[in-house]
Amino acid sequence: MGLASSPGASYFYVLSGAHLAHVLGGLAWWGWLLLGRGRRADATRVSALSVYWHFLAALWVWLFAVLFTR
Repeated sequence: MGLASSPGASYFYVLSGAHLAHVLGGLAWWGWLLLGRGRRADATRVSALSVYWHFLAALWVWLFAVLFTR
């Protein structure tokens, strides 16, 4: 199934790519904090990462509900 074969396939590739980009970004941020790059991992930076992950979790639950329920 190619990207241009149908609108459903296009949505699949776009959502999968967006998911991959956000997960890789979050993991890179997490790794940056764990390895101590830059300044120390203070409570503000860890809290911001926590908000990021929780927002993504809520967003994907909402997207699933909107896209896959009738």
